[in-house]
Amino acid sequence: MHYGIGPSEFIYLIHHAAYVFTNSFHATVFSILFHKPISVFKREGLNSRIMTLLEMLEIDNCISSKQMKDVDWNKVDIAVDKKKKEAIYFLKSLIRN
Repeated sequence: MHYGIGPSEFIYLIHHAAYVFTNSFHATVFSILFHKPISVFKREGLNSRIMTLLEMLEIDNCISSKQMKDVDWNKVDIAVDKKKKEAIYFLKSLIRN
């Protein structure tokens, strides 16, 4: 555990990790972006956005597991890109109005 680190150190640790065990939404996001094996542990009252993210990317098998199953990172990247394009389209539609 590392407490009192800044954002760049936080991202560095995840980027260089062999495996990530977390209950943090942000650690989950960066683990996915860096294609890191991850086990996500539930945290009382703060699970909905993590669950939504993992279900949307179809990798919810890593929740409370001792070891994540094999992940098709290409499939995950395609889903992330799709959501990114939807978000950009939505934001552009707001700007036009």
